[in-house]
Amino acid sequence: MNNEQLIEARKNKRTVALVGFAATTRDLTPWDDPNVEIWGLNKAHEHEWMKRADRWFQLHALSYLKKCRGQTESDRKHWDWLCEKHNFPIYCAEKYPEFPSSVRYPIEEARAKFGNFYTSTFAYQAAMAMLLGFERVEAYGFEMDAGTEYRYQRDSAEYFLGYMQDKGIEIYLPEKCPLLKGKLYAFDNVDIGLRQLYEFREAELKRQFDTEITNYNFLRGCRDKVMELVDKYEELKPKVDEYKDKVIKQGDLLQVINGSIHENKQSVIIFDEYYERGAEATR
Repeated sequence: MNNEQLIEARKNKRTVALVGFAATTRDLTPWDDPNVEIWGLNKAHEHEWMKRADRWFQLHALSYLKKCRGQTESDRKHWDWLCEKHNFPIYCAEKYPEFPSSVRYPIEEARAKFGNFYTSTFAYQAAMAMLLGFERVEAYGFEMDAGTEYRYQRDSAEYFLGYMQDKGIEIYLPEKCPLLKGKLYAFDNVDIGLRQLYEFREAELKRQFDTEITNYNFLRGCRDKVMELVDKYEELKPKVDEYKDKVIKQGDLLQVINGSIHENKQSVIIFDEYYERGAEATR
């Protein structure tokens, strides 16, 4: 959508833009649209591209922030910024006397209404947008893409995006934002079907291993019993060698099956790494 279309889409709708750090889309934030609230987070205020904000989110523990202020110049500046008075609220885990603009995040109300799936600041922002009655939510500068340290945060972000859509809240994500995007199972590719084949093979190999371990234990029992009786019945000597040979061959078979199980698991690991990371190169 171009800028004019976005302005039209926002008309008569209470709109908020959640802004993250990803350079791919953060500069698309509607800074100049006075009808859109802008919500920032963490240390984004230190960057020139963060042009304004109506609300802020800093949900790290106070002990962590105190510890960090002695680490880098950036962290010291952030601490000093938090200690200043601002014309907008800063949502924190608690209202801290050190931060005059801090406001306690209403976590109990959020959990009661939307559940307990908060693995990122984005999730808390989304919940707050719903608590405050916003009708349209736009997200800029958020990727949480495969192969990044933020990948674990993506599930809850997409959970809240879906939750908002279910509640009739309009969602806008820039074209380059990877959230709510993925290959269509059974249509775009056969990748997931291939993984299922690996899973079926592992299950079959495990069933085969269980069957053959039972046979192995049976043969060992036969061998041991024959060895007990061979001193009394010399005619059983050929049977001793026969069962010893069978036990060795059965043990070899178990090693082959176990090796196949391990190889199959490695194939799944390689597949998952490709699907989570390598597939990014094909986009």
